[in-house]
Formats: sequence, structure tokens, C-alpha cells
Amino acid sequence: MAAEIRMEIRKGPLEGEVFVPGSKSDTHRALFLGCIAAMKGFNVRIINPLVSDDTVRTLEAIREFGAKTTPMTMKEVRITGWERPENAEIDCGESGTTARLAIPLAPIFAREVKIRGSGALAKRPFWPLLESMKSAGIKIEGSFPLRLKGGYKADCIEIDASKSSQFASGLLLASCIGNFDVIAKNVKSLPYLKMTIEAIKRFGFEISEKKRGERDFEFSVSGEPKDVVYEVEGDWSSASFF
Repeated sequence: MAAEIRMEIRKGPLEGEVFVPGSKSDTHRALFLGCIAAMKGFNVRIINPLVSDDTVRTLEAIREFGAKTTPMTMKEVRITGWERPENAEIDCGESGTTARLAIPLAPIFAREVKIRGSGALAKRPFWPLLESMKSAGIKIEGSFPLRLKGGYKADCIEIDASKSSQFASGLLLASCIGNFDVIAKNVKSLPYLKMTIEAIKRFGFEISEKKRGERDFEFSVSGEPKDVVYEVEGDWSSASFF
């Protein structure tokens, strides 16, 4: 028979420290930017990444894109090198963020890329992004799995971001080494696009922004990445419970 335990709980102030898990959105962006920096020969240490099904999909994606990484823990992940793959196959699972950011980056890292997903991912709207990429010279076949071939042949790519600001975020990440500007129209979730812009700057790039309307923007990325220690911001929605 278990021993009886009596506890008395008294009202009073709370003191102490709470570890707040990293932001999932910021972790995705840091991993893809880390792959870009590694492609340019730089080392990246990402502190406080969130380890989840979705971010593990992104980690696996950048490995397919050629990144050499350590295992990812809640403490850190390091990206220590890069080797260009001939072909790549990305399994996004049900991670919409992985898919929306990986699709525009795919032509940068490999000559031919197959991108697939599961569950409801294939039913989500990707056509605005795919049409913008096709207009910029990318050959795209199928619909989950997608097959992407070729390289960007445009100085500026326009994207309708009314369905998701991640379409604009993905193209902005690709523009870091794709040598094209991005015009984002009807941006749905501006705070998430601003998160992408801030992450790009923290990796050493410069980015200029011109407002063309209430929710229309033109972006131009320049400069080079650098060796970086990137601390993922805390997920304040999780911290709110405390």
C-alpha cells in the first residue's frame, strides 16, 4: 500500500526561471539560412532550436540540399559544411512551412529536386508560388510529388502572398543567392515576413525594402553571409502559460 503524503499549499508569490522553447517559425528560417551560409563556406551554430516533427523535416531537407550538420537538440545544431548534390528528394511530411520555404530554394541547391508530402499537405494552395517560379524559368512537373528543374532567369519575381506570407519568405530566402528582387503583393501575415527579414539580416545580408501599397512591398537582398551564432527567439505563445 502506498504511503500517504499530505501537502499544504499556501498562497504566495512565485519565483524562479523557466526555459522557453524556441520558436518553430524562427527555427525553420534559421536552418534554411544556415544551409545558404554553409553553401558559401561559412560555419553556423544555431542555439535553442525547437525540435519538433516539422523542424526535423526542415533539418532533413537541408541535409538533402547538401548541408553537413550535427544532430539537432533543444540546445543547438551546427551546420559545418556543404556539398552540392546532383539531385535531392525532400519529404515535407505534413509541414507546410517546410514545403513553402523549400520549394523556392530547391533550384538553388540542386539540378533536379523531388518534393513530396503527406496528409493534407497536397490539398493546401501552392499554385501562386509555383506560377511565380515558372514565370522565372523554373520547370515544375506534377503536384506532390513535385519535380523541379532548372535555374532562375529573372531579375525580379512577383508573388501574390494573399494565401500565405511564406510564399514571399521562401522567395526572399532564395533571393539571398539567386540574384533577383522580390515583389510581394497582398501580404497576409506581415509579422512573419518581418521575421524572415530579420533572420536574413542576422546572417549578414543587407535588405532594402520599398512599400508599393498598403500590403505590397519590393525587396532587394545584397551582401554575403558570415560565420554566425544564431539564437532562436523564444516561443512567447508557450511562455504565456507561465
